[in-house]
Amino acid sequence: MSGMVGPNIRIKVTMDGDKPVHELWIGNENLGRVSFLWIVEAIMQLASSLRFR
Repeated sequence: MSGMVGPNIRIKVTMDGDKPVHELWIGNENLGRVSFLWIVEAIMQLASSLRFR
């Protein structure tokens, strides 16, 4: 399993004046703006789905 490589998932944060803008990137494809709450919920779902052996 150590040879497995998953997708390159990134959250890019830039500023629009005094407000942060969060964009979801998978590989080189921009999937658009997402809210900070969406990011937190996605991380929580990922963490709860992990199984350790």
